[in-house]
Amino acid sequence: MSPTLKSDSAFYKVIKPIIYSLRLIGSFPYFEHKGTPHFKLLSCWTLYSIVFITVEIILLYLRTMRLFNNDKNMFDTRVRSQINVLINLFQACGLITLWFEVAGIVKYFSKWCSFQEELTAYSIVLDTRLKKWSYGFLMGCFIYILSVSYFESSTYGGIVYLPPVMIIHANISLTLLLVLFSGIFTQCTASYLCKHIKRSRRTQEIVVYRKLWIKLAHLTTELGNVVGPTMMEWLLLGSIVTIIGFYSLIYLLQGIVKDNTYDQINKINSEAFFLIITLIFLIFLCEFGHRCTCSVGTKVQTELLELSFTGRDKEFQQEVNLFIETIHFRFPNLVLCGFVTLNRQFLVSLISGGITYLIVLVQFRSSQNTQQ
Repeated sequence: MSPTLKSDSAFYKVIKPIIYSLRLIGSFPYFEHKGTPHFKLLSCWTLYSIVFITVEIILLYLRTMRLFNNDKNMFDTRVRSQINVLINLFQACGLITLWFEVAGIVKYFSKWCSFQEELTAYSIVLDTRLKKWSYGFLMGCFIYILSVSYFESSTYGGIVYLPPVMIIHANISLTLLLVLFSGIFTQCTASYLCKHIKRSRRTQEIVVYRKLWIKLAHLTTELGNVVGPTMMEWLLLGSIVTIIGFYSLIYLLQGIVKDNTYDQINKINSEAFFLIITLIFLIFLCEFGHRCTCSVGTKVQTELLELSFTGRDKEFQQEVNLFIETIHFRFPNLVLCGFVTLNRQFLVSLISGGITYLIVLVQFRSSQNTQQ
């Protein structure tokens, strides 16, 4: 049997508009039967996804070849062309990687449905108010996709390559939205759990909330595993684009001092524009991981520490201390496939590593100019 989701699941209602949009661009094949979404690899939507992604990769290949053979690239033709080929390769891999992650994502959704039933059994009811926010973010996402895709296609390769560029940005943006709202839903669940922990008066309640927290922490860490390959590809791609963006911008600004032309100003503006978007993307991912970890781990731990000073009976205090130790030893870090932990420390590592490689590129270019 194919994995299924219950249509009355609060989690499914929140992410439903996002996975509908992902299905339209071929990244999330599934179908609905009697109002219930079913996910399986052998279906008409799977065939649609294969055809759609194949056409997209072909168009992306044609765009890449045009960039590679174009002698009028904005800066340092040899380096820029090779980097563009690498970037487009990463983008094509991102389309395929997400498609193969669907099975794991579906299992993750199903676990959330089961967890919701357990929460409801203990009077912790999740609402679907986030659904309105998901629709709002989705509309803003479409505006962003259209504007950025038009700007990028007109700058690199011509307006004829708008469709592949638009699909690439749609795939990245919608998958980010899916991860974002999965994290927000996790944070909301943790806040509901905190409220119930704060009102706890009996030892048995603490025992129940500790078991629920363990499952919530497991869902938090598992989110990094189910979307880990795609997120790691994006982090690597974002790092490369940022380094090359700063590298290009430095020499474009150096050249504009000598020859201030309208064409150079446009090149600088476009380079700065994409550089800012990439930096926002990297900061968003690291901040997202940090906030998920704090909501599920640090905030719950803080509530328990305050509860431990209330002067209750000895058995109650022991259960609270055991809960605190459980959080300490099973802290819900958002780790991508066991390799990268998404937090603010990782952002600092990206910045320091990027500066190092940027210095190497600048020194290499300076030595080339000296030899010439």
